[in-house]
Amino acid sequence: MLEATHRRIAKEIAKALKLSEREANLLESGSVNPDSWANFPHHKGKNFETAENILKARELYLQDDDECYHALGIALHYIEDKWTLRPRLADKHTKWENEINSASLLDDEQLEEEIKKPLFPTKAEQAYLAFLEVLKQGVFHPSISELVNTGEWILGERWRLLRDPLIDVLENVRGWGAKVINYALQDRPTTFSSPILDFNIAYRICLEVARNVFSQERNKEDWSETPPEAEPTEATEEYVEEQKEAPQKFLQKPALIRWETPYRPFGIILFIFSFVLLIIAFANLGNLLFLLLLGLAFIVMVPAILLYFGQKPPE
Repeated sequence: MLEATHRRIAKEIAKALKLSEREANLLESGSVNPDSWANFPHHKGKNFETAENILKARELYLQDDDECYHALGIALHYIEDKWTLRPRLADKHTKWENEINSASLLDDEQLEEEIKKPLFPTKAEQAYLAFLEVLKQGVFHPSISELVNTGEWILGERWRLLRDPLIDVLENVRGWGAKVINYALQDRPTTFSSPILDFNIAYRICLEVARNVFSQERNKEDWSETPPEAEPTEATEEYVEEQKEAPQKFLQKPALIRWETPYRPFGIILFIFSFVLLIIAFANLGNLLFLLLLGLAFIVMVPAILLYFGQKPPE
């Protein structure tokens, strides 16, 4: 999405949640910052970044730290870009983004009418209508899982030589917190879309995520009970009964992990050096030099891995 669209959605969310001027500005700045980091693409492969910033925002919110609004803005940026259908040609993509930016914000009835327009195949229309029901009910819809499954993220997003501690954090998230993350990371129900659908669905998902992250329930340490703001639906009542029997904490591990990016170039250099050593070693296959170079290559590869994938505790 365009920067103007990110800002527009942030302003709409701030208005809906009645955020203060400072809170609204932080949410808006966070929602546009990722475009200056050059960590593209943003429309796919950003589940970890989205989940991490949702977790961070909730943790900061529980600490009464207003940086939570900036952190959530970052997560919302990736959610919004995920809901931008990307035509293959660059000029068409730009046109699509411009049309998204000029799209109107629709209510439930208007959005349903938009879906029912004779623009999509019947199966696509039915898929969107079913998805609209999920959006109406929010994170407590029965289809939203109470467990975070990171397995497919690792295969689909990143090649990881080391186990990311963030995975351990996510696997310990249960109940309400897991539902918020899974709700945020929902996939498009069909490959058919339109700019006005992209805009309205992205806005609804982002608003629901923000409403839950910034929820002021009675027990602020527990994100697994129904918040007072939630509408009393049958699914919500069943969910609450289950949570009364087996309550789970939202944050089992409060410390979040941040990538130590400044050392990655050194890691890349060492990786290259280790591969050069391997090439020279195999060129001397059959003599003592082969074993020496092979051992040195693996020794060099250890700090290369640590520098490239290394992490530091949060400040």
